[in-house]
Amino acid sequence: MRTNELENAVMDLYDAGRSRDEIAAALQVSPHTVRSVLGYMRVGRDDIAFGPQETGKATQKLIAAIAQHHPERSRQ
Repeated sequence: MRTNELENAVMDLYDAGRSRDEIAAALQVSPHTVRSVLGYMRVGRDDIAFGPQETGKATQKLIAAIAQHHPERSRQ
């Protein structure tokens, strides 16, 4: 399953009221994977709720962190 498909499936089941363990069993992934997806999606939803300026600031911080810790992944 591709990453975006997994994220969508996790969120669909979560929004339907399924527990993390039920989601993990239904999708045959580890509970850790489900927790990671839910955490990641929650952060994104919170960023969007604060508006475009905050989303832009969060993106800039992420790009700066990638440049610092993984310079091979950033454009120079």
